[in-house]
Amino acid sequence: MNDLIKNISEQFKEHCPNVEIRIETEDEMKIYCNDESGFDILIQQGDRENTIYFGAWHFHFNNEVI
Repeated sequence: MNDLIKNISEQFKEHCPNVEIRIETEDEMKIYCNDESGFDILIQQGDRENTIYFGAWHFHFNNEVI
């Protein structure tokens, strides 16, 4: 099982409690920008790959179990 969203949200709650995050669905999480010069981050997890968006730019990476 892919626990990317769960792991990232737990780390934010522990280390960056002032950052606004929202778990939109079980497979999607948004980290909100708190500065006018920044951007939101969207993380989507899937069975075969995950995608992370930094504003308009995005990157796909495989879901490999090590």
